[in-house]
This record gives sequence, structure tokens and C-alpha cells, in this order.
Amino acid sequence: GGTINPPSCDKDPTQAACKPKDPDPVPPTTTVPTTPPVVTPPTLFSCLSAPAILKAGQTTELSWTDSSAYSALEVKLAADDANFKGDIGTFTVKNKNTIVYKAPAKIPAGARIIATARALKTEFLPAFCQVTLQADDQLGCHDDGEIVTGNVYKLPSGTAKLPDLDKMTPVDNIVTPNLDIPDHDWMAGFPGVKDLNEWFAIKFRSQVIIPAAGACTFKIASDDGANVYLDGVKIIDNDGVHAVQSKASSALNLTKGNHDFRVDWYQGPRVRIALQVFWKCGTAADFTIMPPSAFVRPLQ
Repeated sequence: GGTINPPSCDKDPTQAACKPKDPDPVPPTTTVPTTPPVVTPPTLFSCLSAPAILKAGQTTELSWTDSSAYSALEVKLAADDANFKGDIGTFTVKNKNTIVYKAPAKIPAGARIIATARALKTEFLPAFCQVTLQADDQLGCHDDGEIVTGNVYKLPSGTAKLPDLDKMTPVDNIVTPNLDIPDHDWMAGFPGVKDLNEWFAIKFRSQVIIPAAGACTFKIASDDGANVYLDGVKIIDNDGVHAVQSKASSALNLTKGNHDFRVDWYQGPRVRIALQVFWKCGTAADFTIMPPSAFVRPLQ
């Protein structure tokens, strides 16, 4: 017949036909990577405004995180010193997350005011904005360790002109919202610096915000001497021992934005004192006091 009998594997198991066949390969399992769901972190409710320093009657805006989780804020003012008995100021609501705080008309003693905001109908923790009130008879507030706007230096009695303050060691550091000390009698001195009510100097440093490109003119009224610098260049020299007197810079063609600004000023013999800085930019018809909003904080 035509039948081919299979080989006898019992007699010769080495034959190719007698070797075990490999099982059919198992196709590899393809693992499809899964993308973890995107988890949006909860919005942190916080104060968005840097700590402000205000003198009597000045205002500042205080803002908190804006979120769809709430429709309005509840804001309360309080002094951080429970024993403070003075006026803590007032505020008006500007929009959903911003108020306009106004310092009291008179500030007989310095104070730190805390504006506490709560987002209504949410589980957000309250958030705090801070305003420091500068007492009426003070030239500034003590530096809080983060901002230095004025370095205070003792001078020898009889100093006739401003010395090089960069080579001296300050005895105090202060902060102030702007330079607006009208001519008046002053005997208060600096808290913690004994008998420093005459023969001292202050180096004020900031950046000034020029609102639009164009011409700006600056003016200073001081008792005693003061020099004004813009971007490292002296633009006004009003130095020397004298009663209050004013000097202005020439018109300066400036770019829009921030410019380094410095005023060196010293107080000679007591008791009259004055230091006011004005500007006139663009189409302004006359000089006005440079407001707190003209300066950048924190200051370097």
C-alpha cells in the first residue's frame, strides 16, 4: 500500500519526528499605560497685597485671592495690639476681592492694623493683610526686617554739608510711604535712639514709577540740606545748613517704568524740620507731592 507508517519512537526516540514540539507561542500582553486623572490643587485663599505703610489720611488697596468659590468677603479691621485705643481707620469695598483702606485723619501713636478677610460660605481659612500706621510726629516707622527705605546716621554737631553716607554705619533703619514732611517744629527724635532730634542724616532709597515716557521735573523742599539722585545721577543739589528752601531739577526725558530714586537729607540744628519731594510729569500743570503709589515696594 501507499501508507507510510509513523516511525517507532520507542525504538529510536532521537528521530526528528519524535521530538516534542514547542507549544504555540503565547502572544505578549500589551499593557496600555493609564494617565492619572488631573487633580486641581485647591485654591489657597491669601492676601495678595504687600504690607503697606501709611501716614494720616492716606489710602491703599488691599486684595485677596479671587475665586469662584465665593461671592463676597467679610472684612474686619483690628489693631494687633489689644491695648491700642486709637482710631484704626476705615475701608470701602471696591469689588469682590478688594477694599480701599483709609488711615485715620490723626495718628497720635504708631500701630499695626490687621485686615482679616473671610470668604463667605466656604471652608477657606481667613487671610490677613497688614497696614502699619506712621505716627504724626515720626519721620518713619522702624524697619520690619524686610524693607529698608531709610538708613539713619548720627552726624557731628556743626556738620555743614552732607557727608558720604555710603561710608557710614547707620544707627537706625526706618520705612515711610513717601517723603512729605512739611515745615514744622520737631523734637520727637527717633524711638530707641537717644537724643537724636538734631544732627542726623537719612538716606532714602526706592524706585520711582514713571507713568509714561516723556518729560518729568522733580522738586525738593528741605530744612536742612538734601540731594536727589535718579538712576545714580544727582539731579538736585539743595545741600547745606538752611531754613526750608526749594530747588527743582531740569526737565528730564524719561522712559516709562521703574527708575532708581534716592534722597540724602540731613537735619542740622533743631528745631525746624522739613522734607517734601514733588514731581511734574507729562502734561501736568504744576508740581504735586509724590504719592506712595509712585514708589515700588519692597524697596532694595
